[in-house]
Amino acid sequence: MPLKPTKTGDPKVDKALDEIRDEIKQDQRSHLLGYGAADIGTGVSTRYLFPGYDNSTANTNAKWQIALHDGFLQNLKVGVRDPGDTADTIKVVVRVNEKDTPLSVQFSSLTTGVFSSKNNAQVPVKAGDRVSVVVIKGVVYVTSPGLFMANLELVY
Repeated sequence: MPLKPTKTGDPKVDKALDEIRDEIKQDQRSHLLGYGAADIGTGVSTRYLFPGYDNSTANTNAKWQIALHDGFLQNLKVGVRDPGDTADTIKVVVRVNEKDTPLSVQFSSLTTGVFSSKNNAQVPVKAGDRVSVVVIKGVVYVTSPGLFMANLELVY
C-alpha cells in the first residue's frame, strides 16, 4: 500500500517524510534472487547452483533465472555450512547470459560462514537476461564443501 504524500507544513519534517517515502519506494523496487545446492561435487569443475535450492550436487549444465526487469544486480552473498577436506580457493561468480561479471566472492574451501562481495559491483541487466551463479573450484575433494546458498539483489 503506497504511503500518502501528507504534508505537515514544516519544511524540515516534510523533506524527511519525502526521503523516507523515496527509500521505501526504492526497497519496493528490488528483490532477491536465490540459488543453492547440497554440495559442489568432488572433481575439478565449474558448477551451477540451482535457482532456489536443490538437495543434490550443483550441476555442470547452466541453471539460470530470468531477470524480469531492467536494472542491476548487486550484493552477492554466499553461505556455506560444511567445509571441504582439501585446501582450495573457491570462487563464486554471477554470470549474465553466460558471461562472467565482476560480482563475485572468493573464500577458502576449509571455511564456513557467509561471504559477501566486497567490490561494490553493480551489474546491469535487461528484462529477459539469464542470471546464473557458478562455483569454480580447482582441486579434487574426497568430501565436497556443502550446503551452498547464494543470493543477490535485483534492483529495478
